[in-house]
Amino acid sequence: MTTTNKPVLAQAEGVVQKTAAERNKLHIRLIQLNDEIAYLQSEIASGNESLQGTLNERLEEKVNVEAELNRLNDAFMSELKALRDDLLRERLSVLKSGKDEEERLASEIKRLKVDYLKKVMTLKEQADNTFADVSSYDEIMKYVGQNPIDVKETIVYPYPVADGDGRYQPYVTPLEIQTAYDGALPYATRQHEMNYMKSPYTR
Repeated sequence: MTTTNKPVLAQAEGVVQKTAAERNKLHIRLIQLNDEIAYLQSEIASGNESLQGTLNERLEEKVNVEAELNRLNDAFMSELKALRDDLLRERLSVLKSGKDEEERLASEIKRLKVDYLKKVMTLKEQADNTFADVSSYDEIMKYVGQNPIDVKETIVYPYPVADGDGRYQPYVTPLEIQTAYDGALPYATRQHEMNYMKSPYTR
């Protein structure tokens, strides 16, 4: 949704719309006249010369319609050309404003990206620490007949994500980025937001 003020564009669109209905009406009549003229010429060529007067009327009307259509086209084109420089300036301003906002949003995303990647590092570091802490029990647990805990058991969210792991993951995938870039939240993200974002439980 765009909210940029575009007064010159609105003025130009008003110029076009001002005569649009009349120009459209004339276009339709011109098409009708061409069809009628073609029919009348065909009939006259077949020997029905009584239609010559009607043909002349249609030809005269066509000249008048074309003249009026050209007059309207010239009038609104003249007004548009007078707005040309202002349109160019306004379009450039709208372009710059939009791109500046894109840059602002991109900078925000970049900061979030840095924070996100640091969080991923912290998550993996925590998994390593958990394994180290649990492994400190290995020697003692042998005396009571217990095996060491597998490192996989200490990682809550391993990466790469295993096939079949249907949990909502803390890792962003290329498909999720593409879906968001195309203007939608991925289904799993929408479900997670709806079910958990307002709850203290965030898994």
